[in-house]
Amino acid sequence: MSDTDFDIYVIQDPDYYVYLPKDSESKDSLQGQLYNLHRFFAARRDNPIYVKSLKDFVLQVLVQVIIKRQAAMASPAGLTSLASGGGKIRNLIIAAHGSPGVVYIGSNAITGSDKELAELRKLAPYFARDANVYVLACRCGQTEDLLRKLSGAFGGAKVHGYTDYIVTRDYGITVTLSDGTDNGGKHIVCFRTGKCTGTNDPLPAPNTEGLGPPFERRDRVK
Repeated sequence: MSDTDFDIYVIQDPDYYVYLPKDSESKDSLQGQLYNLHRFFAARRDNPIYVKSLKDFVLQVLVQVIIKRQAAMASPAGLTSLASGGGKIRNLIIAAHGSPGVVYIGSNAITGSDKELAELRKLAPYFARDANVYVLACRCGQTEDLLRKLSGAFGGAKVHGYTDYIVTRDYGITVTLSDGTDNGGKHIVCFRTGKCTGTNDPLPAPNTEGLGPPFERRDRVK
């Protein structure tokens, strides 16, 4: 990979999650998980972005590619790296709700249909050769077929999924993130060949992140 390759963090917009239960307490809890994910990565200064739909996801990722490439142009070394094929996505983190065989990108339930995959293929040229896509969505890794399809759509990037629940908790001054592997869940990675295997690789982030001021909370829907 190149020194100018970069990571992009995408969070499902809580206000565009249309598959919410009518029960207000459950609804707030589900939206709160997404707010917490944003707070977690924002505290790490990963500049997470909310996405409203599949098309918005593709657009926002492309915008981030342009922004990060422009930043690399500020130095001679960056220009050289870009000219040599650098300036591509190293890690794409998609944090969203999910279920076996489904990941929710904004208001869209992604199941690997031909139409969805065609839209996602627009991003394929922008991934580095050994890129990773982490799908932080509950139980999405229970269905390897979706991970394989996503790997193909992303040009062969390694796609990671988890068989257990992705859980975040906001304690006011810290926020935690768990992938469920400490409770018996599995971390699955699927390759461009179509092969999938279990791995012990950790999440692309620590399990706990401190929150500096302001302690901004957004636990309830607008």
